[in-house]
Amino acid sequence: MAKQKAVLERKLLQNRIVSYELVDPRTLRANPLNWRIHPEAQEAALESIMRRVGWLDEVRVNKRTGNIINGHLRLKIALKNAEPKIPVVYVDISQEEEHLALATFDSVTGLAVQDTDALLELVRLTEPVWNEDKPISDLLQDLIAGSEMAEGEDSGTGMKSLPSNDTAKNQVRPVLYPVQVSLLEKALALTENMNRGEALMEICQAYVETKGQFNSESESGTSAEDVAATH
Repeated sequence: MAKQKAVLERKLLQNRIVSYELVDPRTLRANPLNWRIHPEAQEAALESIMRRVGWLDEVRVNKRTGNIINGHLRLKIALKNAEPKIPVVYVDISQEEEHLALATFDSVTGLAVQDTDALLELVRLTEPVWNEDKPISDLLQDLIAGSEMAEGEDSGTGMKSLPSNDTAKNQVRPVLYPVQVSLLEKALALTENMNRGEALMEICQAYVETKGQFNSESESGTSAEDVAATH
């Protein structure tokens, strides 16, 4: 009896979802504290996916404040394509809870670890769209390139794999603060390369070449200021 009472008294997880509606996207308001910057490659990939499979996830809005908690990029794509109505889920949470939700909503998803075999099999099953849709193809390529077990093997995907040597095991996964993410995304955008891995390599290459030029000219008595003045 005591055990049953304890179970009944246990605090249940609250359902904060209050409604689901089809809403004119022009009436929705972006969250002023949204910290995510969506690069062109991400937007192109998501738009291509949405054109193929439609809406699989809704925009999430706090009923109390009217602010979006999740789905800013989906809203942007909807406005771009003049969608008359889009799916919206409304939740009822306080301002403080909204801040926590906004900071962590997708961040927790990013903590998941990868089952590489399952990923490669899933990518293989998407083969029909590889040559039809470059943004999606680039996204899938990035997924394969980030696979910890790729190591240059022919995974059966028919897509380019990593070099077959020990360097394939060296995965760089930096932890960045929002302001650093913003700077990185701006740098990636400047390369105008839709493949984020290649774009990052272009940035690294440019830095190495510039740094090497400065070091070389420093040894010859030329300052960085002199170099800048000539460009």
